[in-house]
Amino acid sequence: MATADFVKRRRSEKRPTAAYLYQKDCRYFAVAAEGLQDTGAAELAELGAVDIRPEFSGIHFRADKSTLYRINYMTRLLSRCLAPLISFACHDADVLYEKAKKVAWEDFFGAGQHLRRNGHRIRQRDYAFKAGGLDGRLVKYELH
Repeated sequence: MATADFVKRRRSEKRPTAAYLYQKDCRYFAVAAEGLQDTGAAELAELGAVDIRPEFSGIHFRADKSTLYRINYMTRLLSRCLAPLISFACHDADVLYEKAKKVAWEDFFGAGQHLRRNGHRIRQRDYAFKAGGLDGRLVKYELH
């Protein structure tokens, strides 16, 4: 088990993270099943979210950190809340790839961390191409 001093040292050693959209404006997107956007919006309002805008596949809203935690813990209708990192006009896959390369992914995934994708344990290796999708273009995965 890590000691308190070790944890404090690790926190102080970490580099400051970039300022992403959700950190600047507290705007999030809640994923809702088809037909539940209006009911989900009402639930978000009850849980303290503001500036609520239902859309096709979910609901845009604003919330401070404690309200976001409450939403994640207490929602019955929403499957997850997403935090937008960047926003830009995207007219083709190359623009998407170039913009996504500029995101400091190490703010979210450290060396040696493991993820799950399609039920397989995977590990971030480097920023390289893999067939199929943006995540594959950004991260080369090694299946274990």
